[in-house]
Formats: sequence, structure tokens, C-alpha cells
Amino acid sequence: MEKKEIIDIANKYMQIWNAGNDGLLLDFASNDLEVEYTHFQKTYQGVEEYRQVLNQTYMSFPDLKIFIDEVQVFENKALVKWTYTGSHLNGILFGVEPAGKKVKVSGLSILDVFNGKVVREYGIVDNLALVLQIGALKM
Repeated sequence: MEKKEIIDIANKYMQIWNAGNDGLLLDFASNDLEVEYTHFQKTYQGVEEYRQVLNQTYMSFPDLKIFIDEVQVFENKALVKWTYTGSHLNGILFGVEPAGKKVKVSGLSILDVFNGKVVREYGIVDNLALVLQIGALKM
């Protein structure tokens, strides 16, 4: 695949993080997608299993919006630097009741792309920023 095609797929795929956009998985993810982030307790296998994670995130942050800051391509991999914003409106996170606090969190995702689909997503999220902003940790 051309570099430009991988960048386009990465930009479109990452929109799954916008609240309610889990349907984009069917367009841009392989059915046997694997997803792993450092804060996940396990590797998620398949579109439907990952959709559950996204829907849980949307429940906590129904106004979640992702912004793509940069995309770099190396062979079949896209390195995506991103920032998301949202308000903690539902569900207990890190022991904290929802209080409508607005958050801004950054992270890096690596997407492996084959035949026009993301087959693996893995990365790291600045969850220290998240827990500080929702008040789960004081410094």
C-alpha cells in the first residue's frame, strides 16, 4: 500500500474513538482485529469484543472527541499521535463518581494495516493525566 493510503486509513479508523462511531470498525478494521493498550487487562480479539470496549468508553464520556495530531508511516504501520477530550458524565472511573469534569488526554497508537484494513491496534494512553483531571489522584 502507498504511504498516503495508510495515512488516510489511519485518520479514518481513529474516528472510532468519537462517541458513537463504533460502526466505523466494520469499514476500517479486519474481522480478526487485535487491540492492546498498556492499560488494558488483556488483548481484545475481534471487532465485536473491541466494540464493547468502545461502548463502555462512550458510556463514561458520551461527548468524547478525538483529534489526530500527527500520523507517520513506517512500512505497513501508522504511528498516530492523538488527543481526546470529553466529559466524565457516567460510570465510576478509578473510584470516582461522574462529576462532569472535562478531560484532555493524549496518547500514541500504532496501527498495522494490511489489504486496506487495520489488523492490529496497540499503544499507550496518558492515563495519569486522566486520573488527575477526574480527581482520582492528587499531586
